[in-house]
Amino acid sequence: MVKRIPVSADPGDVELHRRGIDRLVFFSDAVVAIAITLIVLPLVDDARNVGDASAWLFLHEHSADLVSAGVSFYAIAAFWLHHHGLFGRATGYTTMLLWSNMLWLAGTVFLPIATVLQVGLSSARGGTVLYLATLTFIMVVSRVQSVVLVRSGLLADIAEHLRRRTRWTTWIPPVILGLATIAVAVYPRIGLWALAGLALQRPLERLSKH
Repeated sequence: MVKRIPVSADPGDVELHRRGIDRLVFFSDAVVAIAITLIVLPLVDDARNVGDASAWLFLHEHSADLVSAGVSFYAIAAFWLHHHGLFGRATGYTTMLLWSNMLWLAGTVFLPIATVLQVGLSSARGGTVLYLATLTFIMVVSRVQSVVLVRSGLLADIAEHLRRRTRWTTWIPPVILGLATIAVAVYPRIGLWALAGLALQRPLERLSKH
């Protein structure tokens, strides 16, 4: 059962509640900052061991690592931007929102591990499947956060958010990514090319408007 935390008309209670939301956001930002740092940390360690080798050789030998790190950096940045925009409009929070946010953070923190495994393991051994499954999990939890805030009436621009952000089309990316994860599990050779399926997002959204 969701326990909604009410916002009192008393200015002191409102301020106390506002600080609670701010603490949630600050904590989330700190965890995301650590996670995004951990993505490049292994490459920093490898760079320290270059010795007399050239920088170009390092870039060549770690090209796959660099690509994966770049993709993961972009993914976490995109997830954070959505989180930042969503909680920036939040006027309150619930117990369910707190726990869903912890799940979102758990997925974000695990992404650097999934990135290393994706590079270190062949697709046949599940590295790419685990990576895509982690991205799917973060996307799903992010959508759940939106639903909780909207249904609890805790968004400042609730009408606009309902019109633009809570339609079924917002679930297209995680569904596509989930199907891509299954496809890679069945046909490992697809690898990260499965992410190309996200290109279908815009056409499907436009199709839904007709």
